[in-house]
Amino acid sequence: MQKSQFTDEQIVAILQQAEKGDKSISEVCRQHNIAENSFYRWRILSLAQSLWRHEHKRSGTRP
Repeated sequence: MQKSQFTDEQIVAILQQAEKGDKSISEVCRQHNIAENSFYRWRILSLAQSLWRHEHKRSGTRP
């Protein structure tokens, strides 16, 4: 898989911008010159990481 041209912080900022709802996801993607597929992949990965951290925090185990 090709390395992203965006840092993790930039990806989070893009996801947060879309989450605000001021602009459509299509508009946000056009503004940042990314494919919608990339946006949705980032969002899924972000949700999976959040769930994983929540589960480990809840169970008291460490990775």
